[in-house]
Amino acid sequence: LDKNIRLGICQQQQKGSNMTFEQFFAEYADLNQLSPKIIDTNYRIAKNHIFPQVGKIKLSDISQFEVNKVANYISRLRIKEVSKKHYINIFIAIINCAKKCKLIQSQIIETKLINRPKLRSEEEVRARYMSREEMQIFLNDDEIKNNDYIYLFFLILVHNGARGISASTIKSKDIDKHDNTIQ
Repeated sequence: LDKNIRLGICQQQQKGSNMTFEQFFAEYADLNQLSPKIIDTNYRIAKNHIFPQVGKIKLSDISQFEVNKVANYISRLRIKEVSKKHYINIFIAIINCAKKCKLIQSQIIETKLINRPKLRSEEEVRARYMSREEMQIFLNDDEIKNNDYIYLFFLILVHNGARGISASTIKSKDIDKHDNTIQ
C-alpha cells in the first residue's frame, strides 16, 4: 500500500468502528482512488442493491450472515449473470477494504465463501435462441401457417426482434398494412 492509502487506513481506524457500511463507501472510493464515473456507477449499484441490505449496519457489527444475505439477494435479482457478478464483486471489494482498514474482523468474515454467479457458456446462451433453420421449420409448419394470429405473432418476433411480451401487446390498429410498419 502506498503512503496515502496507509494514512487513510490509519484515519479510518481513528474514527472507530461506529461507521456504517453506507458511510464507509465514500472512504472506500477515496482509498482506492476510483474515478468519478466508477464511483457514480458503483454508488448507484450499492444504493439500490447493497445499502438496503446492510447500509445502516455498523461495520463492526457486520457478520458472515449479512455478507451471505447480500450475496443471496443479488443472486436472486432478475438481471444478467454478468451484472450479478459485477454487483457481488463491488460488495466484496468494499468488505475487503474495510477488513484491510481493520474495521471488520478478518477472521469473522470470509468473502471467498460467497457463491459468485457463473457466467453461461456460449452453448447455453445459444440454446435460448432459434437458428435460421429452426425458424424456417417453424414457419413452414402447416398448423402455424393456418393460424393467422400465431403466424403473424411469430413473424413480428422474428423480423422485428420484439420480445414476446412486447409483441403480445400489439393490436391490429398498431399495424399499418400500407407501409408494412408497426406503430
